[in-house]
Amino acid sequence: MGEVSNAQISCSETGSPETEALVSCLAACPLTEADVRRGRALRVTSCVRSADDDLSSSPQTMVWSVICLRKAWRREVPPRLSGISGIPHPVAPARLVSWDVLVRGRRWCATEYAVPVPIQCRAFSLRLGIYVRRIDAVESSRQIDAYFEQIRNILVDDGYKTWLAGDRRRAQRLAPPQTGPLMSIVVPAYNTPPAYLSEMIASVIQQTYARWELVIINASPENEAMAAVLADLDDDRIIVVDAAENLGIAGNTNLGIAASHGAYVSFLDHDDFIEPHALALMVREIQHHEGGLDLIYCDEDSFDERGKFVLPLFKPGANIDLLYSNNYVIHWLTVSRRMLDAIDRSESELDGAQDYDLTLKVFERSSAICRIPHVLYHWRIHAGSTNINPDSKPYAADAGRRAICFALRRREIPAQVRPTDVAYTYEAELFDASDDKRRLQLLLDGSASDEVSAVIDDLEQAGVDVSLRSLARSRPDEENLANVVSETISESDLVLFLNGDIRLDVAGIRRLMSYFQRREVFAVSPRVVRADGLMDFAGAIVRPDGTLGRLNRLLPAADGGYLGRAHRSYDAAVLNGECCMVRGGALKRIGLDARFSTLEYLLADACLKARARRLLSAYVPYVTARLRVARSLIVEPACMWPSSDGARLISVHHDVLGEGDPSHNPNFDPNSLYYRLNRHRATQE
Repeated sequence: MGEVSNAQISCSETGSPETEALVSCLAACPLTEADVRRGRALRVTSCVRSADDDLSSSPQTMVWSVICLRKAWRREVPPRLSGISGIPHPVAPARLVSWDVLVRGRRWCATEYAVPVPIQCRAFSLRLGIYVRRIDAVESSRQIDAYFEQIRNILVDDGYKTWLAGDRRRAQRLAPPQTGPLMSIVVPAYNTPPAYLSEMIASVIQQTYARWELVIINASPENEAMAAVLADLDDDRIIVVDAAENLGIAGNTNLGIAASHGAYVSFLDHDDFIEPHALALMVREIQHHEGGLDLIYCDEDSFDERGKFVLPLFKPGANIDLLYSNNYVIHWLTVSRRMLDAIDRSESELDGAQDYDLTLKVFERSSAICRIPHVLYHWRIHAGSTNINPDSKPYAADAGRRAICFALRRREIPAQVRPTDVAYTYEAELFDASDDKRRLQLLLDGSASDEVSAVIDDLEQAGVDVSLRSLARSRPDEENLANVVSETISESDLVLFLNGDIRLDVAGIRRLMSYFQRREVFAVSPRVVRADGLMDFAGAIVRPDGTLGRLNRLLPAADGGYLGRAHRSYDAAVLNGECCMVRGGALKRIGLDARFSTLEYLLADACLKARARRLLSAYVPYVTARLRVARSLIVEPACMWPSSDGARLISVHHDVLGEGDPSHNPNFDPNSLYYRLNRHRATQE
């Protein structure tokens, strides 16, 4: 049977995302001569997990993207699901998008539908008039497996063992410094199992950097098994302090700090262990930074009871907004002596969160903070450990909430901090305490709907002075977008860039506005959820080719992805040009680069320039904007396709982006939207 080549298929816009998506779809199953004669065709492209699924159980429903093609003069007919048993009334397909297609120079229409199919129905049929497309169990399983492979993050990657071995080899190639500061390691110990205690001590003794001291605060000197382990130690660099009483982990840690002598103090849990090159890599970083560092931490994983390294925690660099949602730094926390001498010690009410409290205090005072992207710390999994049993230390969760409250209070930022459904994570809601009337400029990319007008009325009743301008109407084709925006924004206003297809309510807008009482905030973007309940925007990265990848895109909105990152605030390098609130005065001072032709890239460039000035661009998942119209499952947003704007962004900000997005971790695949493992990095020299 003859086939229609992809060269004979085009859209109205050459190289458009719609064209590329359709050509990709038809590459696996080209149009046939029979399709052309019939004037209709149907193709099944891919599937995603339904947003209606209960995420606490295995997947129940997959939503399939189905493309129906027809000659322009033919009536549109939706596909019909058939060939499945046990489901008398399947859910009707949902129409997503439609676009014009040229097939051999003649006008056709392509319409995408979303077809929900229960996952147990691995074989099914789709009917389009008299045309029937049968999906057998082999093809269905292949597509479903491909979806789950694409979204698989590093927590469930069976290649981590091999990756870790490569990471160790790469770190070991770095020669340990022969000279450097004395590094103190403080370990509060209480009724530690002897085997765990011995392994922890051995991991310190094996350090390739020799200038260290280990200070063990033994808060259970009556424990004979522990005493036997400590009595056998024969290394002058190890100091054992028997505490007269157990002061709790905060008090015992404070005893250790007081007994230590190093220029830096690292905090090691009594049942965990570290890599032999851990101190060497820290000292290398200290010596690399003129003036030294004030806080250092590293990537880590867990060590389970079967002897396997699991659950890798790959962390971003200094990220205060993520820190306000959870203690992402955790291990291996190392703090300079000068900073320890400058801040108050944690009180007993912060037992279990004393390291969180210390980290917050250092972040407030210093920007000399460094993340080492190597796995140097291993957190042991056992019944008494919070990494597998959060209920083992119920006091620690509330102590973490209090640590954030105290931090915001020190900054005189009124806020309410509450725990989320995930253990040891928090949501800080800021309250705008200013008596001044807020001014907001709404720059709408599209026409104003009645809904937008109603939101403006509600904002004005709430005391916000709102002005509206439509970028679509105010921009003649020959006028540069950067000039239009620059002439519009005001020094004293907040500016909300909003796509006309996105709905954002008054409460959400006001919560975004509250972030700007923090002087360091330049811009904020909320989470954006599609009409079908899948995520459209939940954070962003700049990929190596300059495209702006939308993290966690097309995951169910209830799915937080890797470590719940989609549900936690964090400081990103770039935000969402379709829904972004910006400090107008800062934007005018930074300036808009007229060489960028799209709003997404104008704002991405501005966010990166603001970052260079130590201003923050925060992703705020506690505010949800919603798309009012359906969007394609296979056509990606234009910002995710290679373009001259993307290449220019990489060129202009090569000093920042040359080694990858600075808000991401280099151990993640830089092209993945789902925190996949960067297998290439562990093999690099």
